[in-house]
Amino acid sequence: MTSITTHIKIFVGSSIVELEEERYKLTSFIGALNNKYIQRGAFIELYICEETSGAMRENGSQAQHNDYIRNESDAAVFMFFHKAGRYTMEELKIAREAFLAGGKPNVFVFFKTVDNAPDMNDEINNCIKTVFEEYGHYYKLFSDIDTVKLELLQFLSDVLPGKPELMIKDKQVLLGGETVDQISVGNIFAYQNNPKFKELENEIERLSAEQIGASVKGDFDSALRISIKLDEVRKKYRELEKEILGVLKLFAEENRKGQKADPRRMEALRLLELGKTEEAKALIPQSELDERAQSVSEREKLSQELFKNEKESLIEDAKVRIQILKNDVDNRSRIEEIERAYDSVYNAAVTSAGYSFIYEYAIFLWENKNYPKSIKIAERLNYLYQDPDVGDKVSDAERAALMNMLGVLYADTGRPGDAEKLYLEA
Repeated sequence: MTSITTHIKIFVGSSIVELEEERYKLTSFIGALNNKYIQRGAFIELYICEETSGAMRENGSQAQHNDYIRNESDAAVFMFFHKAGRYTMEELKIAREAFLAGGKPNVFVFFKTVDNAPDMNDEINNCIKTVFEEYGHYYKLFSDIDTVKLELLQFLSDVLPGKPELMIKDKQVLLGGETVDQISVGNIFAYQNNPKFKELENEIERLSAEQIGASVKGDFDSALRISIKLDEVRKKYRELEKEILGVLKLFAEENRKGQKADPRRMEALRLLELGKTEEAKALIPQSELDERAQSVSEREKLSQELFKNEKESLIEDAKVRIQILKNDVDNRSRIEEIERAYDSVYNAAVTSAGYSFIYEYAIFLWENKNYPKSIKIAERLNYLYQDPDVGDKVSDAERAALMNMLGVLYADTGRPGDAEKLYLEA
């Protein structure tokens, strides 16, 4: 029998009656994951506080829940619909305080929607104000529990053995390359409500039907033309499928910081989640990034430390704009605009140890076949990694990933000797 080496504990808090079905589905989902991962030494524990009387809660049941949140849970998920009761709000407060004090549990807050918006009665309105304005915490919307499942998969991909990569491809949710059961991409809020995603789905269905019709009639020239168009649409569909997940990952990154949520950045991500790329883009314009980058560059001569936080904020805003542009699949100049966004804050990333941002820039250039510039950026990052002062800021895995990528770049540009050396180092 396989011994358990990784025990992941997740607390779920919600209104007892109105979200009973969601809790049941979440329990079944985690059970299915356990069937797979328990054989690999990992067990996921779902702690759901079922209905207890007020007297029982006052006399000890609630203290037990609170103790679990504070001292044992790795993640805490809170779901609200029409109600935000006293005990659930108390649990949320304890989870937030525990995270700020010790870095866990990771806190996730969800509001079930009515017509794509929370049910804004007084109780829920006050809850949202507490979560966002008082706690400064990001929250997500859902109409189906599959949205919550995907958020948990993002969390689990960082803590399960081997850190399996989360992907969405051809309407399938994959974790570590394996299909995840009991979750449908069509039920996930960001995919449900993205008009461009729906448009591309419909276009694929229409072209597929036309292709079959042309083939049945023996009109193979038309069938070939339709096939070429269909491949183009499918490519755009897969790209948007990937980038919508990128939006959700940005949400998760912001959430994990434990800092007060930036209202504008959150609104940009919220608009992007709904597929409103133009409105989202307008919230973080390139002209502002240029002005802020120039201002930071000029003023950093006065004090490096003074502008450290400002540079980090600049980089985070640039990441959101880049993600917006990646989702803007109809924009023919988006590759150039993405490169400009990277360029505008590159120096800030170098001087503030924004190594992951620089690595992502090199990957972007590589994927878009700008090999000379990608090599230049990757070599600069490799040089930064050699700095003794970097020390434990960079993991062996990050160093190896960069060496491997640089090796591939050298191989692609006719430098097999240099590539082999880096492969061996990696």
